[in-house]
Amino acid sequence: MEIKHYLSKNFTNKDFPSEYSKWSLDDKIKLFIDRVKYWQLDIANKVINGFETTKGLKFTGIPDSGFATLNILFVYFETIGKYGYRPLGKPKEKFIAGFKAVHNDLKWNYATSENELVTIAKKVYEKVRCGVYHVGMTEQDISLTSETKNPFEIIWSKDKIKYIIINPHELARDLLKHCDIYEKRLRDSSEEKLRKNFEKGFDLDNEPKMDT
Repeated sequence: MEIKHYLSKNFTNKDFPSEYSKWSLDDKIKLFIDRVKYWQLDIANKVINGFETTKGLKFTGIPDSGFATLNILFVYFETIGKYGYRPLGKPKEKFIAGFKAVHNDLKWNYATSENELVTIAKKVYEKVRCGVYHVGMTEQDISLTSETKNPFEIIWSKDKIKYIIINPHELARDLLKHCDIYEKRLRDSSEEKLRKNFEKGFDLDNEPKMDT
């Protein structure tokens, strides 16, 4: 018996060619975006910010869910780094590339130079990403808030980062916006390098698993 199974929220294996070699770039983009947006970012946004159902039922965000939300969200930077810029890079390299891409695409204004941006990305990787993934908590010079207007507040002391404040409510909203921007860029035929890197990263993760 042939079984239908979901590959993402809105698509099953029946929505794509049975042979992976016949998948188009559009197929790969469609599945990737649907997975990331609805199985990751949208879930994080609902957890921290609440949601309204199609029937009009309203649910508030879950109290004290900031760190759980970061656990869901922070893989996004590494994913964007891998699928857009460094398909064969190490985790830290992928994270930094992804953080830089999100920062620039969303026109965040946390850095005045490339060197500053890399410094911020490294610090966020070491203090937040590694913390929440390895021990379930950020390091001591990181704090969470719901009071700021921006996802991040970077506190500098001369040329070093002293403190980072994160608003997971705003970060969830911003990363959903970025996912739409990234999809638009992937569908732009002039973005040749981005599309090539994306397909390489997608194939590395999916090709052996989806052939039947």
